[in-house]
Amino acid sequence: MENQTRPAGTVHRSQKEGPRRTTLLIAAAFFVPLVLATALATMWVLENDENSHAEGIALAERIHVETQSHAMLGLTNRLIANLRFAAQTAQEQTPEITLANFAASHPEYDQIRYLDSSGMETLRVNQSPTGPVVIPTDQLQFKGYRYYVQDARHLPPGTVYFSPLD
Repeated sequence: MENQTRPAGTVHRSQKEGPRRTTLLIAAAFFVPLVLATALATMWVLENDENSHAEGIALAERIHVETQSHAMLGLTNRLIANLRFAAQTAQEQTPEITLANFAASHPEYDQIRYLDSSGMETLRVNQSPTGPVVIPTDQLQFKGYRYYVQDARHLPPGTVYFSPLD
């Protein structure tokens, strides 16, 4: 083999790769754990974000239910006050006039029925496009077989019963 002479100041390739390899190993030893730590931190943040999102939805639902609950309670209290007012005014006027006036001032009620203890309508006022209409006696209906009449029969006097709308 020939003895090769290198110009002064030149380094053999294997001597250059040694420091470069060492630098790469040091960089890898520093950056690999850094990348892993970043990935783990990102996964942790995403997991907590999903939990926070679910908790936020649950809180929003609770607030919605509570708000609707208060609204229904207010509506129920107004309905009870309306019923008591109608019952009290019925003593001062004829029942037909009382219920017709009440229906005129409360168009949200489609029908107002007054039933006797057997479940027979003794008075009914229907809302119409032109206002409340007192239904003639020959068109009144027996409702004693209906579940709401059956359920209401077991209540003490002065109690208000709410049935499902059907």
